[in-house]
Amino acid sequence: AERVGVILGLKPGQFNLREALKVKHVLEERGKQVLMLGFDEVLEEALANFPSLEAFVCTACPRIGVDDCEKFSRPLIPASNLLEALGHEPGEN
Repeated sequence: AERVGVILGLKPGQFNLREALKVKHVLEERGKQVLMLGFDEVLEEALANFPSLEAFVCTACPRIGVDDCEKFSRPLIPASNLLEALGHEPGEN
C-alpha cells in the first residue's frame, strides 16, 4: 500500500500517541503517504470515509483487524505486527 491510515485509539487505555508517531515515521521513511486518524471505535463504516487509503495500521487494541478481519474491506494490522515485520521492536524508539 502506498497510502496508509494510522489509527490512534481515543478510548482510555488505547491511546498510544508515541507508537502512532513511530509507525508514521517508519512508513514515511519508506516513502508511504500517511494519514493519522483518531477513533473511539474502529469500524468499517468509519474507515469507509477514507476511500483513498489502501491499508490501515491500528495502535489501539491489538486484536482489531486480527480477530475481526472479515469485518474490514481493506487490510488492517496491529502496529506491533507492522513494526516487527519492518525490523523494529514495538517498544523501541
